[in-house]
Amino acid sequence: MQHIAESTEPERCKGVRAVIVGGSRGLGELVAKIIAASSGEVLITYRSGAEDAQRVVADITAHGGKAESIYADTGDMASLAQSLLRWRPTQLYYFPTPHIAPQKKEAFSHALFESYTRIYNDAFEALVTALATSLPALAVFYPSTIFIDERPAHFAEYIRAKEEGEQRCAAISKKFPHINIHISRLPRMRTDQTASLLPNALKPALHEMQQVVIKMNS
Repeated sequence: MQHIAESTEPERCKGVRAVIVGGSRGLGELVAKIIAASSGEVLITYRSGAEDAQRVVADITAHGGKAESIYADTGDMASLAQSLLRWRPTQLYYFPTPHIAPQKKEAFSHALFESYTRIYNDAFEALVTALATSLPALAVFYPSTIFIDERPAHFAEYIRAKEEGEQRCAAISKKFPHINIHISRLPRMRTDQTASLLPNALKPALHEMQQVVIKMNS
C-alpha cells in the first residue's frame, strides 16, 4: 500500500464507492489499493480467500484508507447484489477468475469453455443486471484479454469466453444506457499470484491498473 500510494494521485477517487469482485488477490487487490490510496472507499469480495481479504483490508486501513470485505460466491449473484445495493456503489470492478492454463489437447473443450463462461459471463451479467435495475448510474470494468488479438495456441476456450463476454457487455449497455461498461484487453501481467510482492515485479501491473482506474474516473 505504501508503494502504491507513492505513485497515486491522493484525491483522484474522492467520493468513489467501488466494489471489487475478486479483490483479495492479484489485479483486484491492486485496484482496491489504488482506489483507496486515491481517497475512494472500497468493498472487496472473496470466495475462498478470507485471510487474504483481511490482509488487504488491514493494509489499506493501516495507511488511512477505507475498506471492507464480504464473502461472495459467483454462483449466487442475487445475494451479492442485495448486499451491494445496501452499500450503494458508484463503481464495480469484476476480477473473479478460475485457474487459466494452456490446454495440451488440440480439441476444443466445451466443458472448460462452459466453466469459464459461468464465471466470466453468466455471473457478471447476473450481477450487473441486478444492480442496473436499482441504481441510477454505475461505472463497470470488465477485464478482457489481449489474447483475443494475439490468438495464442492452446487458449481457445479462454479466448472464446472473453469474446462472448465483450458481446454481453455491449448487450447490457444497450439495455441499460445508464450503466457505463469499460472494457480493456489486458496483457499478461505479473502479480502476487505469479511473482513475489516486490515493487519491480509489480510495476507493469500497477501501471496498467492505474490507467484503468483513471479511465473509470474520467
